[in-house]
Amino acid sequence: MSNIFVILLMFFLLNSCENNSKTNSNTDSNTSYNKNKTNQREQSNSYETYDRKTNQRTQSNSYETPKKKETTYYHSCESGCVVINQDGTSRFKYKKKCNYCGKTSNITSNRTSTSGTMTSSHYCNTCKKKSNVRLKSSRN
Repeated sequence: MSNIFVILLMFFLLNSCENNSKTNSNTDSNTSYNKNKTNQREQSNSYETYDRKTNQRTQSNSYETPKKKETTYYHSCESGCVVINQDGTSRFKYKKKCNYCGKTSNITSNRTSTSGTMTSSHYCNTCKKKSNVRLKSSRN
């Protein structure tokens, strides 16, 4: 009777040792699986770029957006106006001016123009004549 008890006890101990080793190997495989997944994520986040100077491909971990050239605008008057304010953007302020008597109006006009020529007309209240207004905008 005692021999059977000892044999059963040894059998249970062996099974428990095998189960512990299986769970340890499972946790080891799980951690290695997780490490592989994180490595794959890091590799998927890295982008290959081509270096023209060295004729080689390089990897970077973050996507870098190409920098745009900063566009500056220049606005000038050809006739019939005076530019009051321009800050390098497409927006500017101007006042209309009479071509005959030279009087500048009190009204400041705001405009947005990227390129080209804008034409309009101005009626002068002092000399009662109509003059053409021409504004030219260009990019640098």
